[in-house]
Amino acid sequence: MRPPVRIADVEIHTSASVGIAFYPNDGADIETLLARADAAMYSAKERGRNAVQCFMPGMDTATQEKMRLENDMRIALEQNQFELHYQPKVNTATGVMHGAEALLRWHHPVRGAIPPAEFIPSRRKAG
Repeated sequence: MRPPVRIADVEIHTSASVGIAFYPNDGADIETLLARADAAMYSAKERGRNAVQCFMPGMDTATQEKMRLENDMRIALEQNQFELHYQPKVNTATGVMHGAEALLRWHHPVRGAIPPAEFIPSRRKAG
């Protein structure tokens, strides 16, 4: 899947993230096996994509927490729980402002302030 595919004049780059769960160790029924393979796939994606990951205990807990966070984010958007702040960027040598950074803050009604690192994914390059 690494070589790009050319369609008309467009070069398309693809990748695959694969999650694997084994019967009967990872689950005795199809629903459990699919859920655990899905958890392993998300783990592969978090490792930089284009990877294969076998299910390991604890992955389904992490996947459930991620889904809970995504649901909370949808509610946060509806209930205006996000705040946008601007921070000036100043050249310390001249004292001149040359731009600004936009900072997103989330104030969860139960969990309190949630750090951006928890709800804004970092960009990692596959190695």
